[in-house]
Amino acid sequence: MNDFQKLENQITEINGKLNLLLAGLPALQIQPCKYTLYSWLEEWFHTYKENELKPNSLLQIKICINKHIKKNLPNKPLNEYSAFEIQKGLNKIQSTRMRKYTYDTLGAALRQAYKLDIIPNDIMSKTDNIKHKRKIGKALTLDEQKHFIEILHDNKLKPLYQFYLLSGCRKSEALTVKWSNVDYANKTIFISGTKTENAIRYIPLFPQTENLLNAIPRESEYIFPYSDNLVKCNFKRLKEKYNLRFRIHDLRHTFATRCLEKNISINTVQRWLGHAQASTTANIYTHVQREFELEEIKKFDLKL
Repeated sequence: MNDFQKLENQITEINGKLNLLLAGLPALQIQPCKYTLYSWLEEWFHTYKENELKPNSLLQIKICINKHIKKNLPNKPLNEYSAFEIQKGLNKIQSTRMRKYTYDTLGAALRQAYKLDIIPNDIMSKTDNIKHKRKIGKALTLDEQKHFIEILHDNKLKPLYQFYLLSGCRKSEALTVKWSNVDYANKTIFISGTKTENAIRYIPLFPQTENLLNAIPRESEYIFPYSDNLVKCNFKRLKEKYNLRFRIHDLRHTFATRCLEKNISINTVQRWLGHAQASTTANIYTHVQREFELEEIKKFDLKL
C-alpha cells in the first residue's frame, strides 16, 4: 500500500467518525417567534401607548399602523424581517413627514421587542434614519386676517375660526372644549389638550372671546360640536373658493404673533400655547422676534 492509499484511507476513516459524531447531535432548530408584525404592533400599542398618550395621539398611531405599516409590509413572524425589507417598505411612503412618523413608530415597537428578547437583533439600527424638514407655519398679516374674517360672513364655522384666532388652540383641541370648561368668574378656559400632558392648560377668557361665546347658542355640551373631518372639508372649500394660502394651523401661529406684537412675554405665550418649554415657542417664532427686533432698531436715536 503506497502513501497515497494510506492517506485516502485515513480521510475515509475520519469522515466516518465525523458523520457518527454529527448524527449523535440534536438537530438545530430556529425557534418560531410567538408574534407576527401585526400582532406585536397591537400588543405594543395596548401595553405601552394606550394609557400613556392623549386620544388624538393614539389615533395618529393607529392610522400610521393601519394605513402605512400594514399597507407596505407583509404580516409574518417578527424575527423573519430583514433591514432591507423594512427600508423598502418605508421608502414606499411618499410624504417625508409620514415616512418619518412611520419610521419612529415602527422603530419604537421593534426596539421594545428587542429589549424583551422577542427578536434577536435591533433591526431598526440597520436601517437608514428618515429625515424630514418641519414646515414652519406662517402667521396671517393684519390684512390677511381681516380678509379671512370678511369671507366667513355666511360660514357656519365662523365662530370656530374666530376662536382659533383668539385662543391659539390646535385644530382638534378647540373641538374638545365644553361649556363647562369656561370659567366666567376667573376668566379662564380649560383646554384638555390632545397632544401631550403639557397641552393640558388654562388660557385667558379675553373680553373678545367672551363676547364670541355669548353669541353662540348652547345646543350641545361642546361649544363647537363638529367632527374633525367636517372642519377639514369646510376649510378646504374656503381655500379653493378664495385661493387661501395658509393652513388652519396657521391661525394658531397668528394668535402667537399677535401676542408677541403686543409685547406679551415669550414665557406667557408658551403657557397659552401648551408648549413644554419656552425654547420650543422661541424656535418656532424666531422670524416674528426678528421682525420685532428690526422695529426696535429703528427706535435707536442716540445723539452723540
